[in-house]
Amino acid sequence: MAGMLAAMSTAFEWDSRYSAGVPFGGVWRGHGGVSEFLKTLSDAVDVTAFEIREFIAQGDSVVVLGFDESRVKSTGRTFHNEWVHVWAVHDGQLASVRTYNDTAAAAAAFA
Repeated sequence: MAGMLAAMSTAFEWDSRYSAGVPFGGVWRGHGGVSEFLKTLSDAVDVTAFEIREFIAQGDSVVVLGFDESRVKSTGRTFHNEWVHVWAVHDGQLASVRTYNDTAAAAAAFA
């Protein structure tokens, strides 16, 4: 965790795009926000698979394509999530990430 936070600016913004009812959706700001996001994620799901498939870089942006599978702790349901993460880098530090997810699959698993 410390290594990850060291790579992020203190004003880092994590925009986790999920539907209402998914507890780790929303915008999380700063190192405290990132820590809170990761704790909320860990409290809500067990990630059973995670794969990064491709990196695409241009200028100060890096697009990452991948997928994960998770089991929702409160319902026992699983969901498969094909995702896209768009990272921004400024002055040698990670400035933000915006995640695009299979919101319908996640919402159904939490319902």
